Amino acid sequence: DKKTGIDLPIEVAGNVPTRKYYDKRHGKGRWTQGLMLNNAIGQGEYLATVLHVARVAAAIGNGGWLVTPHFVDHVDGEPMPERPRARVKFLDGDALAFLQRAMLGVVETPGGTAYWTRLPTIKVAGKTGTAQNPHGDDHSWYMAYAPADDPKIALAVIVENAGHGSEIAAPIVRDFVREYFRPGRLMQGPPVQASAQPAKPVTVAGMGSSRTGIHAGAPGQVSGGEH
Repeated sequence: DKKTGIDLPIEVAGNVPTRKYYDKRHGKGRWTQGLMLNNAIGQGEYLATVLHVARVAAAIGNGGWLVTPHFVDHVDGEPMPERPRARVKFLDGDALAFLQRAMLGVVETPGGTAYWTRLPTIKVAGKTGTAQNPHGDDHSWYMAYAPADDPKIALAVIVENAGHGSEIAAPIVRDFVREYFRPGRLMQGPPVQASAQPAKPVTVAGMGSSRTGIHAGAPGQVSGGEH
């Protein structure tokens, strides 16, 4: 329920309801445990941004570390900024191995909700989701990391009012992953400097960056949930 700390001027926090939250909202003893169960599947008052979800995918893929995402990788001539990371409590051992197997199965196992988006040369681990929307069509969610056996990128996509995650968001991620790992793409020349004024060279994290990080856009507040 905290901000990720990304180097962008605007970021919103999510909301992971706690007992204290419900006591304050409903009064002590005036709510049931069913509310907590509802949150476990991303329903109710649970809120997350797209960046939060991408960060979760990265933590599962990298072995349980919550990294601080960044937009700018570094500025030439200046010290490298710190990239703090923290161990996610309980995301290790059998629990971590189970989540990694489950996400791999979503894409690589027949019957998986994103099996039809698998790629012939890259194994992808993913999770589809559908956020129920009382004001219109459901929102399509998908998070993933790739390659599944040696992760280099993690990402999340939401398409509002688009339907199920496996139908809309998943193929968008498939196309991104296929392009990101396209042979020769990372060997392309640097972008052309369009500014008329001299400026410090800036490397932007994401496509073309050789450093690890979460490659995701600016966050927007959304409610999570799935079928």
